[in-house]
Amino acid sequence: MSVSGVSGSTQNPLLQTLLDSMPSLQSGNSSTSTSTGGSSASYLLSLGSQQAEGAVIGYNQLGKLINQAEDTLAGVGQTSTLTTAGGFQASTSYAVDVQQLAAAQSVSSGSYPDADKTVVGTGTLTIETGSLSTNGQTLTASGTPVTVTITDGTLNGIASAINNAKAGVTASVVQGSDGSYQLVVTGSNTGAANAFSLSGVTGLTYDPTGASSSALTLTQAAQDAHYTVNGAAQTSATNTNAAIAPGVVSTLSALGPTTVAVPFGQQRAVASAQNLTSSFNSLLSSISQLTGSGGALSADPSVAFSLAQALSSVTTMTFSGGKTLASIGITAQSDGTLAIDQATLQAAYAADPNGTNAAISGATAAIRQNLASLTGPSGTIEQETRALVTVMCQGSSSLDALLPSSDTSNASSMLSALGSNSSTSSTSSLADYLLALSNSSNASSDPLLSALGSGTGQ
Repeated sequence: MSVSGVSGSTQNPLLQTLLDSMPSLQSGNSSTSTSTGGSSASYLLSLGSQQAEGAVIGYNQLGKLINQAEDTLAGVGQTSTLTTAGGFQASTSYAVDVQQLAAAQSVSSGSYPDADKTVVGTGTLTIETGSLSTNGQTLTASGTPVTVTITDGTLNGIASAINNAKAGVTASVVQGSDGSYQLVVTGSNTGAANAFSLSGVTGLTYDPTGASSSALTLTQAAQDAHYTVNGAAQTSATNTNAAIAPGVVSTLSALGPTTVAVPFGQQRAVASAQNLTSSFNSLLSSISQLTGSGGALSADPSVAFSLAQALSSVTTMTFSGGKTLASIGITAQSDGTLAIDQATLQAAYAADPNGTNAAISGATAAIRQNLASLTGPSGTIEQETRALVTVMCQGSSSLDALLPSSDTSNASSMLSALGSNSSTSSTSSLADYLLALSNSSNASSDPLLSALGSGTGQ
């Protein structure tokens, strides 16, 4: 096929592949005349030219994402319980020395004779959480300050108002050995980044940058845990799930030296779980973007939606040995993505290495099976792409399908620009997308070109 104004020597070869494929696709090839992905020709025609172009690009992007996920998942779940020559499971030991445990900031009031009669203060209390600088002179807020209206100014009333505000701190009333009562306010989270200040009510103020002028007294500063692992310094905002090594966490419970023993193979299992969840989450996120408002597949989302549903079903499956992903610490979040509780996964592996590996392998195999049905020459994505291009060409010229406008007077300049590897159009079109593909190092494996090639027998 030749196009006026574009010489064979300058014609972009990738664009020419599409141009050459159009007559063949239009000729009524039985393998491409209808969609095998569930979209009828009449439905595809109803999308309109711009939406059809977008859908072709969207399917191509989805195909690339699936290929990337396949590459990542190919080696996942191949772990097995490894043993020494003597038949005993090998392990790795880490020497851990804890110099400081993580702690939450805590402040206390003076002593009062009762908890429900004496009025300590009323008004609007402002609570601000954040990170205190190392010199103790600046509190950098981590969020919007929370204001609490205190009408019952007794210790019990103040504690109740603070707790109902859910402002990143908790309050309690404690009784001393002498029978007197104090208000204690403690940060909800440990770690140096979780300091807080209280202001606005006389008798309830605390400023970590000016403790001496505060009404409340600091009893514990917000601090991270400090420890070494095989001599290397580490910090953690919490004492639980403190990182020891890649795929290894531990609970820091006391100062001084200790040993953390890890079954050999656990770190490999954790790495497989992380690859599984990252691929899963990336696919879901991409599907959401492609099918959301303005997404390339927003007008034709059925295939992507079906993939999302198939992926989600994996989270409820029971695998060999009776385990689910949740039972080994891989759980679905409110948005459908997966998250790993490292401590639960580690405990699951320690108790049952084979069963944990089986769950990871089983979930990976189920996901890959769902992906396989969409890719390749007979896969849904390629069939949908070929069907879209076929319908776009029915009753139109190849240029109508390629260009954002049906005005062919612009065809020569547009195709000349494409042939010289420069784009002069501000409108994103299928032609623009093909030009971008031509500059890609992996163009030869592009799903769109694969679909077009198979449509022409190439």
